[in-house]
Amino acid sequence: MPAAIIPACAPSILPRCAAAAICGARTTGATVGSRDLSFEPGVVRPGRYEVDVGTAGSTMLVLQTILPALSLCSAPSEILLHGGTHNPRAPTVEFVRDSYLPLLERLGFKAQIALQRHGFFPRGGGAVRASIEPVGRGCALDLIERGALRARSATVLLSGLPEHIAEREIGTRGVPAERVAGDVAVEVQRYLAANVAVDAHLADQLLLPLALAAGGSFSSLRPTAHTQTNAAVIRRFLPIDYQTSVLGPEQWSIAVRSRGSASRCAR
Repeated sequence: MPAAIIPACAPSILPRCAAAAICGARTTGATVGSRDLSFEPGVVRPGRYEVDVGTAGSTMLVLQTILPALSLCSAPSEILLHGGTHNPRAPTVEFVRDSYLPLLERLGFKAQIALQRHGFFPRGGGAVRASIEPVGRGCALDLIERGALRARSATVLLSGLPEHIAEREIGTRGVPAERVAGDVAVEVQRYLAANVAVDAHLADQLLLPLALAAGGSFSSLRPTAHTQTNAAVIRRFLPIDYQTSVLGPEQWSIAVRSRGSASRCAR
């Protein structure tokens, strides 16, 4: 995702994409609408960076792009991200903080995020601060059995809209609030009924951290096109085995194993 990167104490904004900036990559075609992209990475440099997406684009997708690379450095990094914090078709800050990062921590990754200001489509303007430590020794992540359901709750975030929209549940521009809430409810119910540990969206986000760390397996819904594409790309770069198997109706197992040795330990 194109973004302006401001290293700590830098006098000016560097017009480069976030991934390229942290490693001094040489790129061609890294522009909106380009059909061809060349990315030649250099050495990843930890440090303090400020990333301004420049639009309401997802700050969390930027973070998920650069977090694995910065985690493999020998020194910590601090990132201040500006842009969208709650976006359609992208993980929200709460999802990354409460679901994604805790599972990465079990793999040895050490990262934290703090929401400073919300940013919604189409204006953006959100701010999130992230800290990333060097990856440590972790365990293989095995999440086949899902724990008992503890509670159900829903939160509606409202900005510059009438309160009745929140009372009718939630809203998307041009779509009735009840329909948006209904679509969410259907997706949640499908996940709960399947009795799997990981939902379809988190499944594709876990593949790269698993491949870089000790590997593991988890139960999920049928692998999406995102999951299958991620697995195919990762196998081009890393020596891993990616396997899927059917456990039952709406239940699949997804496993990522390194072809080398991998440490395993108890939860």
